[in-house]
Amino acid sequence: MKQIVFISAVLLLSILFISTCNSQSFQAVNITGDVPRIYTSTYDYYKSRYFNVTLRSFSGQIFGNTAASDSYDQLNFYFNASNLNVYYNYTIYTRSSRYYYASDWYNFNYRPSCIVEYLETNGKPGYQYLQDQVVGWLRLNVGYSFSNSTDTIYSNTGGYSKVYTYTTPQESTTNVFSMSMYFSESGVKINNVAKASSQSMLSMTISNYYSSSNPRTDSFCDSPAECVSTGPSSYTQSRLALVSVIFSDSSDFGTDLGKAKMMLTTTKPSLLIGGTWPKIVSTNQYNTNMASNVYTTANNSVNDNMFVFEKFGYYSQVLIHSFDPVRPNYLSWNGPVVGVVEATNASFKLVIPTCLIIVLVLFNLF
Repeated sequence: MKQIVFISAVLLLSILFISTCNSQSFQAVNITGDVPRIYTSTYDYYKSRYFNVTLRSFSGQIFGNTAASDSYDQLNFYFNASNLNVYYNYTIYTRSSRYYYASDWYNFNYRPSCIVEYLETNGKPGYQYLQDQVVGWLRLNVGYSFSNSTDTIYSNTGGYSKVYTYTTPQESTTNVFSMSMYFSESGVKINNVAKASSQSMLSMTISNYYSSSNPRTDSFCDSPAECVSTGPSSYTQSRLALVSVIFSDSSDFGTDLGKAKMMLTTTKPSLLIGGTWPKIVSTNQYNTNMASNVYTTANNSVNDNMFVFEKFGYYSQVLIHSFDPVRPNYLSWNGPVVGVVEATNASFKLVIPTCLIIVLVLFNLF
């Protein structure tokens, strides 16, 4: 009887998850420690190079500080359209007589790098770098344009705030990958995923990888450094994984794969600066909608990785998110939620720093 109830609950959650991923849904939500923010943005005229979003705390408020006039905090989110790099900068400003000065400053980057098509050959779920067989890839550093839109959300108390969406259309050559970035002036649930005003949610879609719209881009294609896309393989049991790089030039950081989180090492124990990612993905497999597992590995051997196309400094790691469906028509993933939250909203039981070489697999349940 308990098994029947559990299976029914999983099916219900799967249906709800898929229905929310297929359309945007915004809902106001209160998050402990969150504060309202003032939104400003700039971007290039053709929306093909960059955008910069700034979110400054309103009335000088700050996480964990009740003296609102003594300090405020500000986040800057900078997106590079040429390589999909998202740069996050968090600064705390403290009052000193007549002016404010930057008393604390942290930054990190998240960059999707490559889609990998692979065969599971080592007996472990998910793509294990240099262990499972690679049968194809699609590089993502090909240049993108973006569009932006604004939505207004209302709270139960009659107040309102705005949600700002920036979307990179699927790349014109292959029509495979797209990413939406969400920002807000206060706490909001996006497709039932909560985020604070000091965070951004990155929602990603992979579709048409196995179609003719994803052609081989070069006759000589033995490594990702030599060509953008191999096109899809003919293997009937292949799966897809997303290789990304996280890096910082200011602080070391760790990953907790069991909790699906990454966190900077800071002097502010009341703050969690980093991000989380969901353990399930909405997919269509064999013309059937379903929710499926996401398996994650991390490795700090960044500059030796064949799916990373630039050199990175000491504070960097490779994240590989593997999607369980076999040859999916599409994958819709409410991907990493990144930025700053009060530490009471999330906890790390095991944080592994970049100075340790790690290859860990996340085994997750619904």
